[in-house]
Amino acid sequence: MIDYHIHSEFSSDAEHTLDQICQAALKKGITEIAVCDHLDLDYPVDEVMHFDFEKRGRAIRQVRNKYPDLIIREGIEIGLMESTKRDYVNMLTQYDFDFILNSIHVVDGMDPYYGDYFQSRSIEAGIREYLEAILSSITGFNAYSVIGHIGYFARYTGEEKRPIQYAEYPELFDEILKTVIKNDKGIEINTKGVTFTGETLPPRSILQRYYELGGEIITVGSDAHIISRVGDGIEDAVKMLKEIGFKAITRFEKLKPIQYDI
Repeated sequence: MIDYHIHSEFSSDAEHTLDQICQAALKKGITEIAVCDHLDLDYPVDEVMHFDFEKRGRAIRQVRNKYPDLIIREGIEIGLMESTKRDYVNMLTQYDFDFILNSIHVVDGMDPYYGDYFQSRSIEAGIREYLEAILSSITGFNAYSVIGHIGYFARYTGEEKRPIQYAEYPELFDEILKTVIKNDKGIEINTKGVTFTGETLPPRSILQRYYELGGEIITVGSDAHIISRVGDGIEDAVKMLKEIGFKAITRFEKLKPIQYDI
């Protein structure tokens, strides 16, 4: 089992050490993890969404030596905005990451986590603006491995159990997925969405369309911020992917995708 989206104490919204994460992963039979701590440049809230790359790199090397039976990938989750593309390119090329999640957390200067975003627009308009931001993030920007948690904004609409479905915005989803495929990038299936919307992020309907369009690069991650959530929902997500028709999920090493048969 593989979990490609875990946050450690190097993320401002997580607190467990890499050592604790590795122990939790091994107890659950996980053989490979990607540690994807937050880097959100120009984040609009007074919360530090940055970490010391060198310090975390040393910590990862230490746990790699301590837990040789667990493959530990050095990842990062970037919160991309149009205004920060150039800064990310300049920054990310200086470090030797295995895996880069491109996630949209902020649109129009707001993260919906804090409750303001959907107060100033309709749900339909807010979701459309969010999807347009995803498309913008992958237009002229290739310094990433996969798009993270497509549908994230649906967690905060105020409507219980409301995942964003393919049929609601088919043209936008097709543009996003076709661009990803054309550029040899991928998408993440984020199991944390089940808690908030009743389905993974993205939900099955979008995963089905990605498969129909020929998408192959896909990672699976719990988005765990506490060790009790490490590995959550991974087996169910892989089962769903197999039902859709996927033959493999994707691992990364030095930003190179490696297909892992399922």
